[in-house]
Amino acid sequence: MVETPTCKALEDKVRALETELAAQKNKEKTLTQEKERLSQILQATGIPTFVIDSHHVLTHVNKAYENMTGISAREIVGTQNQWLAFYPTKRP
Repeated sequence: MVETPTCKALEDKVRALETELAAQKNKEKTLTQEKERLSQILQATGIPTFVIDSHHVLTHVNKAYENMTGISAREIVGTQNQWLAFYPTKRP
């Protein structure tokens, strides 16, 4: 048989969840700030640069990359087409 929690136990659980939620929101804010910082660093460099994630999806390209390749960030970010800058067809 399942025991019904007391009002005090429920209040404690709510407080714990509120604390956990606040911590999660703080982590998300920090992550967003770090993402913006990475983007600013990449854009500031004159070296053509692109970033891919663990799924081989392009997440960032800088202006130098766009100028060198003629491929805009809008066209390529979010795709797995990093090969376009180097080869005429997709390669393994």
